[in-house]
Amino acid sequence: MSRMVNCISITGGNVDKFEGDAIMACWGVLRDDNIDIGKDFSNPDDYKNRKELHKKHVEQDALSAIKATVGMRYALMKYNKDAEIFTKKHADEPLAKYKPHIRIGCGLNTGRATVGFMGSKEKMEFTSIGDAVNLASRTESSNKPCGTDILITQDTYSILCKNYIRCEDNDFTISKENIENEIIVEKIPVTFEVKGKGSQNFYGVVNMPNFDIEAFFKTTDPDFKADPECTKCAGPNGPKSLKQVRELLGIPEPDFERVNLNAEESKVTAK
Repeated sequence: MSRMVNCISITGGNVDKFEGDAIMACWGVLRDDNIDIGKDFSNPDDYKNRKELHKKHVEQDALSAIKATVGMRYALMKYNKDAEIFTKKHADEPLAKYKPHIRIGCGLNTGRATVGFMGSKEKMEFTSIGDAVNLASRTESSNKPCGTDILITQDTYSILCKNYIRCEDNDFTISKENIENEIIVEKIPVTFEVKGKGSQNFYGVVNMPNFDIEAFFKTTDPDFKADPECTKCAGPNGPKSLKQVRELLGIPEPDFERVNLNAEESKVTAK
């Protein structure tokens, strides 16, 4: 499973912490290349340039986070394949060894957060807090009722849709310079309420059709070879709809008429 965590570092993310069976990670929180203390930002041109640079960085961070989760999808599929082979191999032993089949849900949100070392001298830790972090957690927990493995919020979708997602905002056309990072998503047909934002939608990530699995993992492992069977999860051989994602990963088809994304206690329930 270390390969899944590696997907975060490959894309420039930072693991915030491990919480039970969950991983909390952030992108862009430790960047300092868009800060120039010597500049006078009372100058309108300097302020405009920095604002545009920040906007581009936010877009790239959102794209990097999605790349990481697509890489995790492959790593998980390969792990489950190997786990099944291992379990069958040891099935006839008196004390049979086994490795469980695992499913994951990735929830991505983009927004402002307070990041740094927090606490007291008795207990201090590096962490991220804020409404954007809370919504990311809510997004992650919504994967199960939505029948997805990667969900993004409306905020993240809005940042990426113009350049990387075929939609009305770009006349369903991706420019040549961005086609390598094209993202296919489907809008989840259930809305939910977010304080201060009103009614919102989640979007399930279907695929990045030009994602190169081997090139991605060779970033840190030059000898990496992709398993041909597992390349069905992403890239040119990957799914073209959420229905295909569910069939590929063994995720039950949800009954959206019974899904309530506004449940307060467990965050997501089926009536």
